[in-house]
Amino acid sequence: MKQKIVIITRQLPPIICGIGEYTICLATALRAFGHEVILIAEKGDADVKVGITNNGWDSASLQKLFEKLDSITPDLVILNFTPLMYSSPINNKCADLVSFWIDCNREWNTALVVHETYFLEWWYPPSWVKGRQQRELLKSLVEGSKNIFSASQPLVDEMNKWGKGKNIIILPIGSMIPFIPADREILRQQNGISTNDIVLVLFSGAISLKWLKGHVNTVDRVLTNRNVKVHWLLLGGVPQDWFKLRSPVISPGRLPENEISAWLQAADIFLIPHFAGLCAKRSTLMAAMLHGLPIVGTRSEMTDNYWVSIKGVYLVPRWASKEFAESVFRLATNRELRVENGNFNHDYFTNHISWQKISHKLLAALESQ
Repeated sequence: MKQKIVIITRQLPPIICGIGEYTICLATALRAFGHEVILIAEKGDADVKVGITNNGWDSASLQKLFEKLDSITPDLVILNFTPLMYSSPINNKCADLVSFWIDCNREWNTALVVHETYFLEWWYPPSWVKGRQQRELLKSLVEGSKNIFSASQPLVDEMNKWGKGKNIIILPIGSMIPFIPADREILRQQNGISTNDIVLVLFSGAISLKWLKGHVNTVDRVLTNRNVKVHWLLLGGVPQDWFKLRSPVISPGRLPENEISAWLQAADIFLIPHFAGLCAKRSTLMAAMLHGLPIVGTRSEMTDNYWVSIKGVYLVPRWASKEFAESVFRLATNRELRVENGNFNHDYFTNHISWQKISHKLLAALESQ
């Protein structure tokens, strides 16, 4: 049965926002199944299928949003969420959002899509208060929701403890970067990359990458000392000055999706040396899978267990920089292994993480209730 679906988020393109891009990709996939999808956001470009509120998320604004939903008469309302997503200096606890969402759950079928968890760590004192507030907000929304989705298995496990009897489901996030065919060899030649040279990719990661910058330096040192010719490709605005690299660096800055896709096709190995670990919440990881790259990453408490069984993904303990470098070295010196692992990752993506698979899983989970 075709449905009228509303997706609520804070920002949409052209504003740079990963969750906004996720919203566009999910809406496109749902429309491909014949559903009517209406997006509602505070900021972004408006059109006939996108409503821009230009409001905050306080009680008065949310009442207007509820009335707008009532006029649309949706079959399903989806709310994108992270603990900081809708907060503001005057509404940092988001109590109004919780009340609004509980009202939505009474009126319509709903789905809460949780993209990120709270940040609460003993070694970071500023998180002691804010982290607890973020956790309580997330718990309140989970308790007031009918259906909850997240790409993170550890987060789903935790939410299951709060929302017993709720429909809490793993839902991958997919790749925000489509595969757009490009000539790998021409791009490499234009940038002085020989056929046997190895291109290592770092794609975003922010502070989680910076905290493990030593892994990157170790990889560069180990491969250089063993006469492996390496080029570093820094995508998504990764600062070159975080690292001490002897090998050549390509840092093209922020690029349109077609150029990102071309560079991923020109690359050889995708690296995720993140303090938070390799996890399914990262769309850059999904882009690497789609583009058939073997992957080396760190493992943390937020790493989903199933990554261990994926042949093209190598995981090492968070602080094991030498083991990380050795994993990269093994791939860098074995082309057949790189191709085999990359193909496995691409096939896994196609069978499990494409937007078609994601949207079908979302709707199937809702229909089963």
